[in-house]
Amino acid sequence: MKNMFLLVAFMLVLAPAVLAQEHYTEGPVWRTSLIRVKPTAMDAYLTSLRQYSKPLLDEQKRSGMIMDYKIFLKETRSSPDRLGPLPGR
Repeated sequence: MKNMFLLVAFMLVLAPAVLAQEHYTEGPVWRTSLIRVKPTAMDAYLTSLRQYSKPLLDEQKRSGMIMDYKIFLKETRSSPDRLGPLPGR
């Protein structure tokens, strides 16, 4: 009886995980990176992005490897170590 109870409890615990996968559909995926830049080096970092990363990303977009790319900037005024969530969609 105890084994039957454990089996039923185990199945009830796993049921939400099994049902959660039911409505999954494939779609675009976002890859994000958090880059910390010293305040005095921001211009140099953005220039290097424009020179080296942008042409590569543009070519990947033209060839259909990626759909789009975005760069989000978040500057903190109170403390550089205090970063909150970055804006998404």
